[in-house]
Amino acid sequence: MSVYRYVRRSLSAFTLTEIMIVIAIISVIVLIGTVNYTHARARGQYTACITNVKNIGTACAMYATDNSSHYPTASAYGSTGGPLCPSYIHNIPNCPSAGYATYAASNAYSAATNPDAYTICCIGSNHTMTGVTANFPQYNSAAGLVEH
Repeated sequence: MSVYRYVRRSLSAFTLTEIMIVIAIISVIVLIGTVNYTHARARGQYTACITNVKNIGTACAMYATDNSSHYPTASAYGSTGGPLCPSYIHNIPNCPSAGYATYAASNAYSAATNPDAYTICCIGSNHTMTGVTANFPQYNSAAGLVEH
């Protein structure tokens, strides 16, 4: 006659310590992902800002081609882009980091009265997460794109 022994299995469950360790590991992974995501997003917004400044610079160059090599004056540029809109650029875009028209601020565009040169920049410290100083990127008629 065979003897059957019934062994009672205990239910295996996680202990409180194991659960807390798993939660801590997941928290660290989420924290690392968040920091990387935030930096990547800021870098993308800075790249979009560079594109905006280059587009305004291209519009200024097209304007100068049609106007005896003179760029728009600062007073004509104003807060709306003046003579650039809508003939050379649809509208003056907003900085993606700031969310408002930093290129249309009163000191964002500088040119002389009879302008042979100009400078356009993103006003403010909107791109500090990417290591860029205030009022950059800039685009001017002599050097083109200036990044710091």
